[in-house]
Amino acid sequence: MDLKKAERKIRNTLIMNCIISVILVVALIVLYSSGEDLEMVYIYIGCVFIICGLTFGVYKRSRICISTIFIYLLLVAANRLYNVRQLALGGENQWADKSVLYIIFYIALLYFTFEGMRGTFAYHKLKKQERGTG
Repeated sequence: MDLKKAERKIRNTLIMNCIISVILVVALIVLYSSGEDLEMVYIYIGCVFIICGLTFGVYKRSRICISTIFIYLLLVAANRLYNVRQLALGGENQWADKSVLYIIFYIALLYFTFEGMRGTFAYHKLKKQERGTG
């Protein structure tokens, strides 16, 4: 992988993370305006700050930040899979009916995040080689 390809992968991940942030902000507004429990609103506010902070880290080409986002998305996707399982077993879960769509969405997010992670690691490797220390 060359440097331009690595930077393109990182840019695509940045765009994807901005989309996630916008979706979370919209969900936050909907939750707040619907009179939902304030606990859920606080959880969404925390998620927005975490994703925005980690996105800034990806912008700065941080390998830790992109890896953290990837792990976060894996955990959320696993939670959605659990919700689908609950729906299949006949259990009642408030998130289960939407989980199939969420899983498809998270698969796309995981793909772009994984590619961004590859791009970030390649970027640092190529920059190290450019400096002549590797």
